[in-house]
Amino acid sequence: MKRLLALTLAFGLMVFSATAVQANDEEACQALDELSTALDEMATGVHNDELSPEDVQEDVDALKDMAKAIKDGTLTAKVNKISAMLNSRNQEGFVNAVDELVDYIDAEVEENCP
Repeated sequence: MKRLLALTLAFGLMVFSATAVQANDEEACQALDELSTALDEMATGVHNDELSPEDVQEDVDALKDMAKAIKDGTLTAKVNKISAMLNSRNQEGFVNAVDELVDYIDAEVEENCP
């Protein structure tokens, strides 16, 4: 899941900022789409037992760092839920929490991107 980590580190702070997305920044919108896709792939991998909690821990930590830096309460709550489900080894809860984050990102894209 290094793809997710790379996207998170490269685009996280800039991409999820309301200013970048609301400015219809095409690169920011594309990066959000890619992040959403990568998260879907991560959830599918965990659901299909192709990825272990250890495989995605680094990515979840990167998401936590991103959420903390952006200071978006909803984003932080969703990422914290993902982390809690991962730490408790709750596979179904983890997948559902990732899906909730994807829905949140997709809503931002739909609302703010051309």
